[in-house]
Amino acid sequence: MSSAYIVKRILRGLLTILLAVVVIFFLMRVAPADPAVVLASEDATEEDIQAIREAWGLDKPYTEQFLLYVRSLITGDAGMSYQFCVDKPLYKVTELVMMRLPNTIKLAFTSIIMSILMAIPIGIVCGLHPGSWIDNLVTSIGFIINAFPNFFIGMILILVFGLKLKLLPTGGNDAGFASILLPAFTLSLHFSVTLTRMTRTQFIQVMRSNFIRTTKAKGLDRAKILYIHGLRNVSIPLTTIIGLRIGAMLGGSIVVETLFRWPGLGYLLMTSVTGGDYPTVQFLVPYVCAVFVVINFIVDMLYGVLDPRAKAEKKA
Repeated sequence: MSSAYIVKRILRGLLTILLAVVVIFFLMRVAPADPAVVLASEDATEEDIQAIREAWGLDKPYTEQFLLYVRSLITGDAGMSYQFCVDKPLYKVTELVMMRLPNTIKLAFTSIIMSILMAIPIGIVCGLHPGSWIDNLVTSIGFIINAFPNFFIGMILILVFGLKLKLLPTGGNDAGFASILLPAFTLSLHFSVTLTRMTRTQFIQVMRSNFIRTTKAKGLDRAKILYIHGLRNVSIPLTTIIGLRIGAMLGGSIVVETLFRWPGLGYLLMTSVTGGDYPTVQFLVPYVCAVFVVINFIVDMLYGVLDPRAKAEKKA
């Protein structure tokens, strides 16, 4: 893999993050929520609100605010959270993010593990028996799952397992490991369908390839053909999609975390947007973008290591 390609990918990632910084800064300025009004008490006068704007630097020109914003991202000092300033302890934005990040990591990796455990074995079975009744059944179930959004699936799970059967908690993370099961399963379903479909397709292609026919002609054991030659080649494209999914999940899942009141980055971002919390939103969005860019870069490098053909193409 050439150094020019690596430099090109790094520059492209930095440009993506810069665009995210610019876009989120100006989007927050045109949002209807006024953070000065949010911070002010109910009986505050217009003079009180103006004083809050001056105290928080909201009365400065946009160019000066933007430069201060960029400096805060570089130094890692994003300031205080607006939504945690009224009748609550003062929290720095970075403290809030570090408090919520472990919960998002737990949810992300639990969801990914669920998807892998469900999708890859099912995808292999369907790939070995394309057109069979089980293949058709799995395909039909996948279409049904994809027809419903995450929030609808989550509400059904809450209704059945939380309210009707009372087997699992419906929100929060106070019940330990049981608290993560419903949100993680909700997040895993759509990705499981995608991963199953890709595993099936890749397995069909690999099992029909010439080198598999050669191994069969040499009389190699079927299990070795499947798990050594088959899975090894199927793992290359699966690594890419799983890596990208991890990158997306580490930024937090806004819909599912909000639905289950899971105290992660997605839930924090939602409450910050609705509350006009400039500092938190302006820190979280570039963070999410940066995580996705870094994971994407790592997956791309790993793909080149796993697949020599991709490495050769990037050198060219």
